Amino acid sequence: MGKKIIGAIAFAAIAVAAGWNYQQNKQEVELSDLALANINALADNESSSHCERLCYYWPSTYCVLETSTSYIYCMEKFPR
Repeated sequence: MGKKIIGAIAFAAIAVAAGWNYQQNKQEVELSDLALANINALADNESSSHCERLCYYWPSTYCVLETSTSYIYCMEKFPR
């Protein structure tokens, strides 16, 4: 009978811990407008520097960054 009580207590403790963990993970974190602006500024800065490095060795090109697909490529400034 003692093992059944300890088993029931252990089961209850695990159920409480699982419920608490679920509740903690369910809550959403809302960022302020300033935090979102900072994240966007950092992302734009990184993308443009990658873009500049990619096209650095081809002086007759300019860098294109497609935001919808996140592709970066170089285009000729004066196509033939």
